[in-house]
This record gives sequence, structure tokens and C-alpha cells, in this order.
Amino acid sequence: EAGEISQLAELQRKIAQLEDGVAARDDLIGLIGHELRNPLSPVFLQANHLLAEVKKKFKGGAVPTDWLTPRLDLFLRGLDRLLDRLNRLMDVAALQSRAGIALVEEDVDLSEVVAEVVGSLAREAAAASCPLTLTSPGMVPGHWDRIRLEQIAGNLLSNAIRYGGGARIEVEIQASPTDAVLSVRDHGPGIAPEVQSTIFDRFEQVNPRAQRGGLGLGLWIARRLCQAMGGTISLESQPGQGAAFVVTLPRGVIQPDE
Repeated sequence: EAGEISQLAELQRKIAQLEDGVAARDDLIGLIGHELRNPLSPVFLQANHLLAEVKKKFKGGAVPTDWLTPRLDLFLRGLDRLLDRLNRLMDVAALQSRAGIALVEEDVDLSEVVAEVVGSLAREAAAASCPLTLTSPGMVPGHWDRIRLEQIAGNLLSNAIRYGGGARIEVEIQASPTDAVLSVRDHGPGIAPEVQSTIFDRFEQVNPRAQRGGLGLGLWIARRLCQAMGGTISLESQPGQGAAFVVTLPRGVIQPDE
């Protein structure tokens, strides 16, 4: 009888694992539909509107550059958002696979990479009234995947802009002989203690009740990318005192110049 109870418990455990797997798959399918439909619908409408306007206003004539350029720029920004979400979803699939995500590691200056990311998001930060500063000790070379570094820094900075409450954001780089540290600190409302334990969880953004505290796929991807490069990411936050995400990465072996 004890053996039967043990077998039943093991069977129930396996059934629960399978149900969790099916639920995760369903979550991913739902997330894909949601993430792609949201930016795709306005892009489709913009394309149709642009075509209709051209046919209506410029029958058989040349389209003025000053009229067309801002409309194409808006259209391309929509496509860029769509491509960004598609890339994120592809990363989710790769990070969940047995093979994991492929890294292309090379000698990279972390300060240079982060400065480029900060520059690319400066307009977004200004629109959100978030003064943005970057502090670094100069060159911080290491052996990393440059694109993945950009993703980590971009995800953390985008989250700080989105949830920082219009307060200043401080990006800082520090280095030791063996490790490099990137911190992104906002001075917004902070993150509630009950949310902090799940802040890096997959699909956190699916829960509408957690949309202010749970920062979605970006943090889950950032953590997995840090782990893939042998590093860690942590959260420091008190309600009302902002939040800081701290990434620590081993610098690896730098190849000497030929």
C-alpha cells in the first residue's frame, strides 16, 4: 500500500509538470499573438492610410518629399517596434530551448556599448521627463557578446524610463580586474516588496495586475542573457525610493593586440 501511494504521488507530480508545460506553451502562444498584433495593427492602418492619401492628393504627380518623409518615418518606427518584439519572442524561444541561446563573444568595451544605448534612448527619456546621466571609468574591455550587452542595457534603461515616474535615471559602470558592473538606477516610486520576488519571472507582464510592478519580458530576458555570459543581475529597491538593477559580468580573457 505504501508503494502504491508513492507511485500515485509520483504520477501526480508528473501530471502537474505536464500541465505546467502546457500552460507555459499556451502562455507563449497568447503572448505571441498579443505582442505581434498590437504593433502590427497600426502599421497596417498607416500603410493603408498612406496609400489612400497618395492616391487622393497626388494623382499621377510626384509626391513632395517634405510631405512623404515624416509619414514614412512614422511607418518605419512602427515596423521597428514590430521587429523588436519579434526578436524578443525569438529570444524567449531560444532561451527556453535545450540548446540555449548562441553567443558570439568578442573583445568589447562595455562603456562604449552602454554609451551608444544611452544615446539611442535619450529622446525617449526626454519625452518621459527623465534626466539621464552616464558615469563610467573610461574603457572597460571584456570578452562578451556585444549584441546581448546592448539588449541587457537597453531593456534595463527602457524599463527605468517607463516606470521611473519622470525622475532622473543614473547609469553607472564600474570595473574590477575580473568583473564589470552595470547599474541602472531610477528615482521613481520603487517596486513593492511583494512583487520583487517575481520581478524576473517569465510572462510577468501577462498579468494585468502586475503591469506597474512586473516589468515584463525584458527583465526575464536580461537575467537569462546575464546567466548565459556567466553573470548575475539583482534588484535593489525600496517603495518610494526608486529601483536599481545591477548587472555583474565576468570580464573573461581579453585577447592581446596582434
